[in-house]
Amino acid sequence: MTLRGIVPPLLTPRDENGRPQVDALQELTEHLIAGGVHGLFVLGTTGEGPVLSPADRSLVIRTVCRTAADRLPVVVGTMDGSPDATTDLARQAADAGAAAVVVTPPLFLPLSARENVAYLTGVAERSPLPVLLYNLPPGLAGSPIPPVLLPQLMECARILGIKDSSGGMEYLHYAVRLARTHRPDWSIFIGPEGFLAEAVLFGASGGVSGGANLFPGLYVALYDAASRGDLPATRRLHDLVLDFGDVVFGPPGTTDAIEVIRALRIADALRRGETVEADRFPFFDPNRLRTIRDALPELAERIADALQTPEATGPSTARS
Repeated sequence: MTLRGIVPPLLTPRDENGRPQVDALQELTEHLIAGGVHGLFVLGTTGEGPVLSPADRSLVIRTVCRTAADRLPVVVGTMDGSPDATTDLARQAADAGAAAVVVTPPLFLPLSARENVAYLTGVAERSPLPVLLYNLPPGLAGSPIPPVLLPQLMECARILGIKDSSGGMEYLHYAVRLARTHRPDWSIFIGPEGFLAEAVLFGASGGVSGGANLFPGLYVALYDAASRGDLPATRRLHDLVLDFGDVVFGPPGTTDAIEVIRALRIADALRRGETVEADRFPFFDPNRLRTIRDALPELAERIADALQTPEATGPSTARS
């Protein structure tokens, strides 16, 4: 199995009690499929998987897999501190019809290099589904997956690739070059969407881009342009991705992971036509909320116009 293209990390729409909103999750799944994405990643960082209850995790997995109905691969985040809990979630994902699972080193628990390899390969061998590794961003990981471990991890046939969210392009370039000789079938995804264009131009498999929850067609078009080496179209679409980041997240380095998730949830609620006021997101900067609410319609028009141009359209080059 090889994953490529845009595989958005789905938000988990939640009600006032924090429970997943099934109708909104079904709508989001259809919105992404209609936007041409190549896969769906549920229960990741953006989907707040680690903070959901076991029952709610199961609900999200079943809802997305049932709604996707084998139209594209669904990968499921199984991040946990226990190999048994991770394996149990992988079994639930397999039973629901998912294609793969995403695994990290144990959350909050630093491991040595040998322990890290043993944990990840051990979980992969026990999983009923192939495994995509997730190198978490600093501050969220118990242990990173350093580049020096990649050759050993590539030896495990059950591991199909890695998503890197470390924030440094050196990691990705090293992984891409290593995969050419060690595992040409490995999928290598970039997390930070500001790096998507560069990553694909230099051989990455695609992106796990949070902004694709809002504008999937933009990220698919950027992936396609970069895949075919169309630099003018890549630059134009890349600029729109950066504009999206400016509107929703603010300048780089000014927003932490929790604020990014809240900003995406606000933007998604606006996309669905909901009224969004400050009291619904009491811990979010009200000035940022107003910026998102005021600027998003104009940005949506610009993106729609850009996607009508011939250079931004065409068949996707991704395979699954």
